Amino acid sequence: MILGLILTGCAHTSEGPLDVPLGLPRAQIAGELKRFDYCPREEPESRTQTFPRCDNPGIDYRDSWVVVEYESDRVTRVRRYERWDDDARATERWSQLVSERSKTSGQSDAARAIVSSRHDLPPGTRSWQAFKSGEYTVVAVYLLTPRPPENASILEEILGTDGAATAK
Repeated sequence: MILGLILTGCAHTSEGPLDVPLGLPRAQIAGELKRFDYCPREEPESRTQTFPRCDNPGIDYRDSWVVVEYESDRVTRVRRYERWDDDARATERWSQLVSERSKTSGQSDAARAIVSSRHDLPPGTRSWQAFKSGEYTVVAVYLLTPRPPENASILEEILGTDGAATAK
């Protein structure tokens, strides 16, 4: 019930599916992720960058963060991890993300094949769905049994297809 109130309609961008274009220059990604309530963390420039949730007042039943990968200072892969305080909330959130993604593009065996060709499934994967998101992008949403080091319950991943820069 409480989770339903938090996630109602996904009108608030931070609760909806992550929608960040690949190929953006490093300098622009912080602005894009700010729309989803993720802020940059002070860290030396490297191939990956972590964006924790911005400080927001109120109750939040999850811990989440975004990891962005770069090649030649352009975004090539985006992953949002969510850690939930219980399995029922995590499963409800995963179902909500899959449902919201399905409204704009159906689940796709072709997208699953692209994701599978890029890497093995994350450790602890219980269920997952993949979607085409534009001509050169796929999105995978994983329901996980939490495992170190992330101990995440949900992973949402944005990858490029063969027609765009990709990360393995």
